[in-house]
Amino acid sequence: MKILITGGAGFIGSHLAEHLASKKHKVRILDNFSVGTWRPSAKSGIEVFEGDVRYMADIFPSVQWADVVYHLAAQISIDKSLELPQETMDINTKGTENILEAIRVTNLGKRMILASTSEIYGTQHQKISEDSQNYPQSPYAVSKLAADKLCGVYHLVYGVRVIRARMFNTYGPRQRFDKFGAVIPRFVHSAIFHTQPIIYGTGEQRRDFMYVSDAVKAYEKLLDYPQLEGDVINIGTGNSVRINEVWNIISEITKSKLNPRYIPGRPGEVMKLQANNTVASRCDIRPDITLREGLNNYISWARNAWGKEE
Repeated sequence: MKILITGGAGFIGSHLAEHLASKKHKVRILDNFSVGTWRPSAKSGIEVFEGDVRYMADIFPSVQWADVVYHLAAQISIDKSLELPQETMDINTKGTENILEAIRVTNLGKRMILASTSEIYGTQHQKISEDSQNYPQSPYAVSKLAADKLCGVYHLVYGVRVIRARMFNTYGPRQRFDKFGAVIPRFVHSAIFHTQPIIYGTGEQRRDFMYVSDAVKAYEKLLDYPQLEGDVINIGTGNSVRINEVWNIISEITKSKLNPRYIPGRPGEVMKLQANNTVASRCDIRPDITLREGLNNYISWARNAWGKEE
């Protein structure tokens, strides 16, 4: 099978590319390398094309080539979306429209899987099912909701074969830890390099954290369920944990004695995300890695990758 992964040089995309190539699929990644920097080895057989999803000319040949398109290219930082809302909309919404349109005009038999996000739901006090109301609380969430809805419309009106995978918080090797990075890599970097971790607000925000290998297996499994085309599916662990708890586990594993510095919360902060896994379980999508196991794996990788021994 010929598989295109947009954003394939990024965190999740690179892991997905490696995994699918190991299963003997023909894999091509398309990325503008503005954030993701991963390059496959020459022996992997993975093709690399430099391009930007905002420009049809960049994506059209690769979409035309592919049997399946995993659309992961996105501006994923909520903080960056607060600073650059227009750029976020251009990449996430216009980029998705370009992929859909390229499929529509080339071959409606192609399949597409969109990396949507749990952020579109906003704060929910119960476990989140696929029919939960959408309350996006950031420009990032709005841009991804628009992309998600575009996919639904292109399926309804044009018959594009697309599944919308609403991913909960994924973490693991290669995830960025800079100022626009996610909380777990920032915490791990602080613990390893002995710099004070920063927590926004009270730290009582709750998230459903999933290790990257479980996310990759879920993406692969969706290829077995064409009956989900036109629909949405939540991909998470079904558990939620407080941000304060995450730091406590990381500090325990790394033996860090640092205390976090609490700063004012960000505007539009989502307070709780937790997946209802009913639909995913019916599709035999179940996470294997516990949070503690995943953090142990990630910390071991980070010490090696960042050149910092215990």
